[in-house]
Amino acid sequence: MASAETNQLEHEVHEVRAGSLALGRRILAIESRLDEIAEQQPNPDDLEPERRIYSRAVRMVELGADLEEIMRECELPRAEAELLFSLHQNKSG
Repeated sequence: MASAETNQLEHEVHEVRAGSLALGRRILAIESRLDEIAEQQPNPDDLEPERRIYSRAVRMVELGADLEEIMRECELPRAEAELLFSLHQNKSG
């Protein structure tokens, strides 16, 4: 009887090991794909100038700059500066 139980336990351990190996291989594949995707993401320094201006304006809002300063420093029209200011001021405040 003990032999049958031992065989059953050995079989279950084997199944767990096989599942662990398969899971490990799947994790490695996912990590590899994640690395590929990360390499495809653009570097923020390579963004087109307009996006950099908006990113800078958002950072200025988050740091507490006023509307006039954002318009002046980022050379944005009032309507755009007001929109960025109102959207991001609510997030940071």
